[in-house]
Amino acid sequence: ADAALRRQMIDQKAIWGTTMVMEVATGDILAMVNLGETAEGSGVYYEKENYALSRRIEPGSTFKLASLLALVEDCGLPITQEYQTYEGRRVQVGGSQGPMIQDDHNIGGMIDMKTAMAQSSNVYFADAIYQNYKNDRKRYVNFLNEHLALDKSIGFEEWGEQPTLMPKDWNAHTLPNMGYGYVVEVPPIRILTLYNAVANKGR
Repeated sequence: ADAALRRQMIDQKAIWGTTMVMEVATGDILAMVNLGETAEGSGVYYEKENYALSRRIEPGSTFKLASLLALVEDCGLPITQEYQTYEGRRVQVGGSQGPMIQDDHNIGGMIDMKTAMAQSSNVYFADAIYQNYKNDRKRYVNFLNEHLALDKSIGFEEWGEQPTLMPKDWNAHTLPNMGYGYVVEVPPIRILTLYNAVANKGR
């Protein structure tokens, strides 16, 4: 885990990073590595902080799993549901005041949810979440909190686990951006726990 994280951090010229290995059936953490730069731009890393618990980050594409679960379980959409992704072009999502969003590659026009997840489409999840929750934005947050427990501690507060930050003020940018992993801030340990719960059949 240490070697894999170091390779990626050097390659990405990262400031800090974390890698965790969790056993699916038990939730036991088998490995946890946290590395930060000794000095800015040095490219030399050491264990200086437990970033897995102590840092909140905008999870980006890893959050698309939460959006997919909301669309399927809460909204009842099939994974065959299609939305337009505009061949990688930059488009406005969420009406005239919404953010400009694009995919980093051309994955086609109309695609289904399964393809959107496999290809990590920003436009698909931004638009799908906006279209299905624009009239009841709090319902999306309620699903994330009540059904996926993203606002709940996993019990590591005494070791520095930070709480999730959900948006309190809603505007034209909030819902589409949240759909593909921005605006919300989550500690890495909680994202791992979400993925592990799916792998462990919901537990």
